[in-house]
Amino acid sequence: MIYYKIINDLSVDFSQYKDFPIEDQVKIYQIPLPDNIAIWADSLGLTIPVCELFVTPPGLHTGTYLHIDGDGTQGDVPKFNWATGVGEMVWMQPKRDNIKTIKFATEHGNQYLRMAKSSCIEVARTVVQNKTTLINASVPHLVDYTGDVPRYCVSITCFYNGVRPTFDKVLELIGNQQGVDINS
Repeated sequence: MIYYKIINDLSVDFSQYKDFPIEDQVKIYQIPLPDNIAIWADSLGLTIPVCELFVTPPGLHTGTYLHIDGDGTQGDVPKFNWATGVGEMVWMQPKRDNIKTIKFATEHGNQYLRMAKSSCIEVARTVVQNKTTLINASVPHLVDYTGDVPRYCVSITCFYNGVRPTFDKVLELIGNQQGVDINS
């Protein structure tokens, strides 16, 4: 299974988010899609219904918030992420079937399922940089960040022909785009 893939060096200008408040915990904001990301997504035939900014305060160890995006029925949940700081995205696998999950929703209505970190084992991790990184958000994951400055992450959900594509379909679309090296 592929958990993440660095797609290209397309980056986000994070200076535009410097005035967002830094809270005591991770805060999620719905934001407009950056123009350069919109142009790139459009070139792939993708539509982007949701663009989120995650703001993590400095010194906060966020590894306790293990979750999957969605309500668990979607199958693949491919997302693109760009981030500052050195926080690591960690993917985990349940130790057994049917682990207990708790349903939550963000302030703007996106559903996700939380589970106990102790019910899973780590299977992969990477530092998400300010490069286009395709992540598999249907696998239990968390961000492990203890930096001394706020961490910002732009995360987008994509659709192709009106439906959420599989992770493999997104890789296929990217591979068909001239000039994009998906083997990086």
